[in-house]
Amino acid sequence: MEIPLKTYVAYWFHSLAGNKNKVDSQIKLGIYGNNFQKLAYFLPDNEKYQTSIIQYFDNLIIKNIEFKIICRSSAFDMFQSSIMHSGIIISDKLLNRWGLPEEATIRQLESLSIDAVIDLNPEEDPVHSMLIRSSKSPIKIGFQSKRHTSLFNITVENNREEIIEYQFNQINQLLGLA
Repeated sequence: MEIPLKTYVAYWFHSLAGNKNKVDSQIKLGIYGNNFQKLAYFLPDNEKYQTSIIQYFDNLIIKNIEFKIICRSSAFDMFQSSIMHSGIIISDKLLNRWGLPEEATIRQLESLSIDAVIDLNPEEDPVHSMLIRSSKSPIKIGFQSKRHTSLFNITVENNREEIIEYQFNQINQLLGLA
């Protein structure tokens, strides 16, 4: 999906305002150290990640982890038959004229009681970035990029040469789910 330049510019102006939801609490990561009860996952809408993500969530279902899915409606169409979980579906109607999420969508995410937010999209998405920035979750995990230096407190190296499953496994290790 091609993201318009106006969306990037609007997100950049919005991010200048800073993150009002900084949380300075300590959380232990790793095997036997986590206390994660509820997770929220942002899904990419690129079909090349579809198989890897379905396999990733099959493993989460086996481990009985409660999670929410947050994605665009195009990604939901790809995953709805394989991943049966509730969450927030972002349609074009929920975006403002700049291509960023409406306040109602932001409030909906803020109302979720989640322990960690994980962005499984290795590519940058300003809509997801804005929602992640507004999340009150103390842990925000995502792929490393130039624009995401202050967005995530834990980043996974975005090495295009590595297999995406390996990078997803790194995320599970950080969460203590591997």
